[in-house]
Amino acid sequence: VSTDCFDVAFEALKKDIEVLNAEKVEKELVEIDNYLDWYQDKLQFEKLFPKIEKFLKDVKWVFAANLINMSTGRITMFQNRLFKQFVTNEYIERFSEECQKLNADFSATVKQRGKKGTTLKKLTVKGRKPVEILSEGEQRSISLANFLAETALNDDNDCIILDDPVCSLDYKRRELIARRLVEEAKKKQVVILTHDITFLLLVQDLCQNQEIDYCATTIRKIQQNSGILQNSLPWLSMPVKKRLGSLQNKLQGIEKLYKEIVPSNVDKVEDYERQVKLWCEELRETWERTVEEILFNNSLQRFSPAIQTQRLREAPFTRELYEELEAGMASCSNWVHDRAGGLGEGVPNPEELSSYLANCREFVKRNRPK
Repeated sequence: VSTDCFDVAFEALKKDIEVLNAEKVEKELVEIDNYLDWYQDKLQFEKLFPKIEKFLKDVKWVFAANLINMSTGRITMFQNRLFKQFVTNEYIERFSEECQKLNADFSATVKQRGKKGTTLKKLTVKGRKPVEILSEGEQRSISLANFLAETALNDDNDCIILDDPVCSLDYKRRELIARRLVEEAKKKQVVILTHDITFLLLVQDLCQNQEIDYCATTIRKIQQNSGILQNSLPWLSMPVKKRLGSLQNKLQGIEKLYKEIVPSNVDKVEDYERQVKLWCEELRETWERTVEEILFNNSLQRFSPAIQTQRLREAPFTRELYEELEAGMASCSNWVHDRAGGLGEGVPNPEELSSYLANCREFVKRNRPK
């Protein structure tokens, strides 16, 4: 009997079994993937559940809040009454005082208007807007008076900040504002941002006369970087004392450079000469500043529009002091100018520079007005 038919049958069964096994594995894989997806969704939901719960609570609260019909009329009326009783009258009184101090004494009134729980005030001068009848200087003065009056209403205001409060104002109003801000500095910290050197020096002078502590800082913009702070003032605005201190610090760097000059490093010679020349030019400028600050006791200042003749009473200027000042200036500036070749270089060494500086410092100390 032939068994070939059995072999064929076995092969067919084998193929059927393989197909069944593949389908089973594929089905099991699908079930596993579905389970993994469900499990990942469950983990994600557990993370989001607190937020979903909070959102649903918020929606419920908003829905309930929208059903409430609340009127702010009584609140506004009550606030207006408090504002008029405790703010407006005191504000008007303080505002009038500030206007008098700043020579901007105008008949001003405050109109209040309430809207949705908010009270607004409107300043009018003679029934019109300030911008319609006041000059720029008057507007700035009245704005400053308004600012100082408002900040004075709260005792917790320990600091006020002003940005260029005297821009485009004449010297009379600058002086009034400077005096008022220095007066305010007796009670609280006053921070002033300004590019006006005249105003800066005026404020400094008033602070010194009234023995009020002050600190001046320079804010610079270098290339694209702004807000760079320096603890020193620009050279142009430095008084003699500050200049002497700055020159002393620079002299230390010059002394260090001088010690680095050796035959193998000749390039340092030119660097030294350039720094010494600049240093001596600044020392000469310091001598020049002693003329107005020391000899004439600041009665005449290049950044001040007025001559303070009363300061001349204490000015120590004499012919002898002039000759001493001229000699001091000559010692540090004779070689600075473009000299004839036959005169030689004559670059001072650090010891000579130190003697120049000591001479100027002694001159200032000996002759500063009491």
